[in-house]
Amino acid sequence: MREGRNPGLDVIRIASMALVFAAHTSVFSTNWGGFFGLRYTFGEVGLTSFLVLSGYLLGVSVFAKPDDFHVGKFYVNRLLRILPAYYVALIFTAFLNHSRLPGICFALLQNYNKEALSFMPPTWSLCIEEWTYVPLMLLFLLMLLFFRKKKGKAFLIAATIILAAALILRAVQLIRNPGSGLDFKLRKRTQFRMDTFMFGTLAAALEYRKKALFERILKNPLVNLAALAGLIGSMAMWYALLAGSDNPVFKYLIFTILPVFTLFFVLRIKELPLWKKPFFEKAKKPLALMSALTYPCYLVHFQFYILVSNYCNDHLVWNRVLPFLLTLLVIILWALIVHFVVEKPINRLRRWLVSKIHI
Repeated sequence: MREGRNPGLDVIRIASMALVFAAHTSVFSTNWGGFFGLRYTFGEVGLTSFLVLSGYLLGVSVFAKPDDFHVGKFYVNRLLRILPAYYVALIFTAFLNHSRLPGICFALLQNYNKEALSFMPPTWSLCIEEWTYVPLMLLFLLMLLFFRKKKGKAFLIAATIILAAALILRAVQLIRNPGSGLDFKLRKRTQFRMDTFMFGTLAAALEYRKKALFERILKNPLVNLAALAGLIGSMAMWYALLAGSDNPVFKYLIFTILPVFTLFFVLRIKELPLWKKPFFEKAKKPLALMSALTYPCYLVHFQFYILVSNYCNDHLVWNRVLPFLLTLLVIILWALIVHFVVEKPINRLRRWLVSKIHI
């Protein structure tokens, strides 16, 4: 565990994934129709929190020590962190469902094929994140040709271009086709969602390059009230879209303003003095472990939900609670096995390889 680790970030990650997992419980409660939109609204906030936090942590890794950032080290770190558990989950899902594994999933391109995406539905967000890094790193390398000794500035410009490109592409898509499907055609397409991560990355740039301004913004009571109103408004907009609204303005704005306001509260919560209390200081290690387990849980939770719910013939909610709780237990056991058998050894290899890279 890194020295100085902020337990608040682990709490945010755990809470974000818990909201996503809770949203997906709809497969266990078919007669909770009235709560479907509400659960998926909070689930979208949880997912967005996780995505902007990922972008923020990327920004921290760059802007905290710009001269130490290297694309080669980043990709060794990233690919060995993400792919081993992902490939294990792919193979396990094929075994679990007795189904053929779509080859496109190995390249994390299932967002462009509905049938392939249905194999492991939640992985759409992972696909977006990993493919967002490709143009971002290429642009960063290009910017280094102009700002060779200013890596922080080069990365900041690259991130800003990626954010602007996503905003423009999403606008063009909705102008050309206002009836674009909210989910598969917009929400799960990399080119239209890259800005979600970049908002977090640019927030890290603000924190490390303009710290006084960053702190003033977070502590300003009027900004806090405006952010709260914006978050509630965003949630209401998402709820309306889930209820059947086909408003193209809503479709555009929801993926623009929800990340901004969610990010604000992620950063605000991160800065709470609560995390420096003795309890959280002592809880750093268990929180770090729980945070690490969110990834293997995320990879397979939906598949387990579907598998078990297929055997729940009774539509009464309370008769599905026990199967659901047992499913959660199985998912956590799966995550523990993957973490200690797969991720731990790979992490040791990853650290060794990174130490050998000299660029």
